[in-house]
Amino acid sequence: MTARRRRGVILATLASITVAVFGFQSISAWSAKSKRSAEATAQAQAALSQRAPRRVWVETVERQPLRTVIEASGALRAVADVTILAESSGTVISVRARRGDRVHAGEVLLELDASAARLVTERLRLELALAEEQLRFGRGEYKRAELLYRQMIGGSNSAAAAAASSKSPGQASDDEIRFDVIAETEFRKAEHEFLSTGLKVEIARAALAEAQRELDRRAVAAPFDGALAECFVELGDTVTFGRPLYNLVNDANLTVDISISEADLANLEPGAPAHLRLGSDPSRELAGLVTRISPKADPTTRAWPVTIAITDATGFHPGMAVSVEIERSFGEAMSIPESIIRYSATASRGTVLVVTGEQATDGTGLKAQATELTLGRRVSGRVVVHEGLSPGDRVVVDWETAGLSDGDPIIVVSE
Repeated sequence: MTARRRRGVILATLASITVAVFGFQSISAWSAKSKRSAEATAQAQAALSQRAPRRVWVETVERQPLRTVIEASGALRAVADVTILAESSGTVISVRARRGDRVHAGEVLLELDASAARLVTERLRLELALAEEQLRFGRGEYKRAELLYRQMIGGSNSAAAAAASSKSPGQASDDEIRFDVIAETEFRKAEHEFLSTGLKVEIARAALAEAQRELDRRAVAAPFDGALAECFVELGDTVTFGRPLYNLVNDANLTVDISISEADLANLEPGAPAHLRLGSDPSRELAGLVTRISPKADPTTRAWPVTIAITDATGFHPGMAVSVEIERSFGEAMSIPESIIRYSATASRGTVLVVTGEQATDGTGLKAQATELTLGRRVSGRVVVHEGLSPGDRVVVDWETAGLSDGDPIIVVSE
């Protein structure tokens, strides 16, 4: 064997030995690391099993009546509260009602000078009567001209035929044509005058109706039953179109507007009964019904406006402050405090810690088990549970503050 070949064999042997040594060291290191990891896991499990139980408060799940009370405040408001404006101009010659008076729909409150308007109305009434008489006369003339024209067209005019037969054929034909032209001309003229007179009658009627409305506007009447809150005019005042005359309120029908939160919105619907108390005297009570719920929130307060109609407002007046309570009942259901739920991706799913295990005489032996729930309606800080719990189950109510996790040992302090 040559020196070069012996050198190659020695180098290959040394390389094999080196690889074997390093491989053995790596396997030994991995084995030691795995052993340490297993020991750490075992120690963690042992520490968990030996962890001191946490003292917790629990609540027993039961089926019970579910109700909520929505509280708010507001002021009574009249359903109809209007300012009566002058619809004409003139001098006030009579004031029949003043502030505080109760009035009925159609009752005259004040009068404006109507002498000029009355004269205009009378003149237009006479003009209409004249136009109607002309129309009756024109209708008779039109009927006569029409009859003559129709007879000539049908060849039934015997006088014209006799006159035509006593003359030569050519002359009779010219007379017939001339008579037909005259009859048609008279008919068309009578027709035009009749139609024109009919239009004049319609114009006269419209003018009279407008004058009568203007005359009626001189007497200002109440649009509905109510009480006069303000009177803005005095006898002798000159008013112009659009000037405020009275403030009239229908204090027999009152409402109150309140605002509710988004949480209360889901538990309220039109028709829900409401209980109201007078702010200055809580012993005075009213009953009402929810009539309207706004479809959107107020952009400033983020609250939903709600209108409540008062069923009997006798003895109460617009502007009075009231407190409102709306009680809603949803029957019996299992519910738990919303604060103890750890929600999932949707509001209809959540997790709570349920007490499991057998309790020893010293209170140990119990664990907190994470349980997923299917949730429903939210009412007054509580949530209805559809699935995941049964009556008699106990849920931990302070597990967040106690720092509990699934499987932690616990001792129940109280319910």
